[in-house]
Amino acid sequence: REFDDLGILATTVSRARLFEQRITRHRGSLCSRRGRSLRRFGLGPGLRGAVVTAGAAAAVGLIAWSVRALPVGARGRELVTTGPFQWVRHPLYAAFLSLFNPALAVALDHPVYLVWALALHPLWHRLIRTEEALMVATFGDDYRRYAARTGRFLPRFGGGPAAGRPDGPAR
Repeated sequence: REFDDLGILATTVSRARLFEQRITRHRGSLCSRRGRSLRRFGLGPGLRGAVVTAGAAAAVGLIAWSVRALPVGARGRELVTTGPFQWVRHPLYAAFLSLFNPALAVALDHPVYLVWALALHPLWHRLIRTEEALMVATFGDDYRRYAARTGRFLPRFGGGPAAGRPDGPAR
């Protein structure tokens, strides 16, 4: 069974846009400069630049690694548990949520953007349920075992990578 990538993407983007519009309505009161800056927290221009560069580079690297580990022809046909998928179930989302968005928030130099970057995690945990239900319907217990030992967007430490476990398929 093939995944309807465009349908999932369209639904996710439209939900994210609605949430963004709600937040943006209040942006004037939340984001006025009035002396608020990350410099108050010890993040001067040099350190901010390093954080932004490292976050963006790590995001691009994770995206490239993910695309190599899950070629287009394998999507929806096999459960891939190697490469970045051995650490997180959704490395493309993780690249944006855990690496790029915080780096962008630091680049924008206002604490409210850091709060926004952190608030995206619970929102995306909720949005991803539909996609994970489709994975369970497609791959059954193999996916359930994989999900039990692998984090959605952040690695679960202490258990090791999923590919090293004997109870799941590896590619």
